[in-house]
Amino acid sequence: MTRRSLSAGVLIVSALATPVFAQGKSAGNGNGKGNGNANANANGHVSNPPSLNVLAEPPVEIASGGTGGASPFAWVDDATVLDPGAGSVGFAAAHFTGADLSENDVPIVEAALGIVKRVQLSVSLPRVAGDVAAAVTSGVGTTFVAAKIGVLEFPKHHVKVAITPTLEILGSAAADSLASDNSRTQFGLPASAELDRGRMRLYGAGGFFTSGVRFAGGGLAYQASPRGVISLGFSHSWRSDTADAGVLGATRNEISAGVGCVLRPRVVVFGSLGRTIATLDENGAGTTISGGVSFSFAVPTAKVGTP
Repeated sequence: MTRRSLSAGVLIVSALATPVFAQGKSAGNGNGKGNGNANANANGHVSNPPSLNVLAEPPVEIASGGTGGASPFAWVDDATVLDPGAGSVGFAAAHFTGADLSENDVPIVEAALGIVKRVQLSVSLPRVAGDVAAAVTSGVGTTFVAAKIGVLEFPKHHVKVAITPTLEILGSAAADSLASDNSRTQFGLPASAELDRGRMRLYGAGGFFTSGVRFAGGGLAYQASPRGVISLGFSHSWRSDTADAGVLGATRNEISAGVGCVLRPRVVVFGSLGRTIATLDENGAGTTISGGVSFSFAVPTAKVGTP
């Protein structure tokens, strides 16, 4: 990676480490109304870590078809789809720090595989490390199984559009934040659009989950060097359900930055940093640091005349 690109990445991460806007304080210290979860308040905490918060995105996406590494804003994905037979497997760890507690997700395992032209399947499976003091239970966190489908492509204008039907299997703690009649298994339908400008790709996305969560956002990925990618993004999520007047209008905003480095042609190491802005503690205000490695593969192309 060039000095200029590396310096830009350092400046981005440094800027995110400092609060951009003042984080909102808990509006209900102990009333259990922030995102519908009373467990954290029952243990004397005003913060809600990702495992207790349905507004929080997956901490990192490491098996995407297009970023060449990590996307620190996994719901706001690009519209690139893996070729048939191509795939990737990634392993990562993430650390969240809120106002008065923290949480670790390790390992986070993700995999993606191109099935047919313009269709890929992916799965994201995090393990939450337990912490009694933070009221965090050890076990499998919220799992996502998704099929990204390229629905439109305009090569002349370098534009792609994709939809990603997603099955969300809530971790037990996140499921407790919903009304008692809601299922632990939820369905989501993100949609994304991408504009490819050579070394830079711009994309935006939006969608919903049947848990009442809605989201929108955008990002960019810049090929800073043959071996280095810098990514930036912003996401906004909110709840539209009316099961509890206390969660109506609950919102979470996060700005993120990531850096990926190609060690070998199919091996990428990455790191990302995300920080919420203008978000209440009970809606997941805090900072998330993550990093890991991803391995990609492709089916060898048969030579002409080969049986």
